[in-house]
Amino acid sequence: MDDRFLKRLEQRMLERGFSMRALSEAAGLGPTTVRDILKRGRSPSLDTLRALAKPLEVTVSWLTDDGDSEPIDAPLSPFRRVPVVGYVGGGGEVRYPKDWPNKDAILVAGLTGGEALEVRGDSLEPVFLDGDTLIYGRPTDLDQNFPSVPYVVRLKDGRTFVRDLAPSKEIGRFTLISYKFPPILDAEVEWAAPVENRLLRDY
Repeated sequence: MDDRFLKRLEQRMLERGFSMRALSEAAGLGPTTVRDILKRGRSPSLDTLRALAKPLEVTVSWLTDDGDSEPIDAPLSPFRRVPVVGYVGGGGEVRYPKDWPNKDAILVAGLTGGEALEVRGDSLEPVFLDGDTLIYGRPTDLDQNFPSVPYVVRLKDGRTFVRDLAPSKEIGRFTLISYKFPPILDAEVEWAAPVENRLLRDY
């Protein structure tokens, strides 16, 4: 495989915040396709190059160093970047470290998510695994008919969790449900944002 192609592929992945597995999935390819290209010397077909170029927002010509000197962003990109603002640790509690490094995740267009969290450890298994990235949307109104999906939930006491939600017997309060830990009963919720997308870790 041409070294110039590999350098451009890695350069654009870094600029767009893609891991190898995330780019493979965003391009609609097998989960190890990009790893096979970068680490095992697999030569991509023209169809594979076209698929990779779309989420990277470049032309195939630029990617293969065949004439274009600068990447050309697609006018209607199907992807956008959102910041990874913290991580989910023990007990499914979210941490926002002050010294957290700037990172990016990739979000498929059409979702409303604006921030992302890394998963650390096994507190969210079996739904989410260590190394996954969760992208969550804007806070939603909670009533008796809210969707049954995991939420990033900020409690009025300042703690934040990734949990499923259920209405409490007491009006205006909720039960936070975990697969591995006791529920948090009758919680006062400041806001709750649905988890809208999950990027799998690179193995």
